[in-house]
Amino acid sequence: MATLLAAQLAAQASRPSGPVRGTASLLQTAREASHTDTDTVHAEAVQGLEMLCGMDTRFYAFQTSLFGDAARRLDREALGPDEARALAASIAGFLRLLPGYILLRPAHTALEFLIRRFQ
Repeated sequence: MATLLAAQLAAQASRPSGPVRGTASLLQTAREASHTDTDTVHAEAVQGLEMLCGMDTRFYAFQTSLFGDAARRLDREALGPDEARALAASIAGFLRLLPGYILLRPAHTALEFLIRRFQ
């Protein structure tokens, strides 16, 4: 009996416990997300942001800081303390605007990019 339990525990421990880091996703399964590159997610997010900007001009403020080409390549862990605080403030500002639009697909695609890119 103890041998069977030990075998079951070993098998359980060898299984991955969740999605691989970098594949967190609101819109896709972990498997789909692992096969979707950052450029694709970014392009969808930019389209979503453009739609959000059409509904609320306050979203324009985030076109460069969070959704620009530089943001696509930004490594959050390599930022200095001041840059990290500025990025966190920008993300927080975007998230404060989002609740009124959270049920809309454009909000989902924009949030998907932020989760996958900045975790």
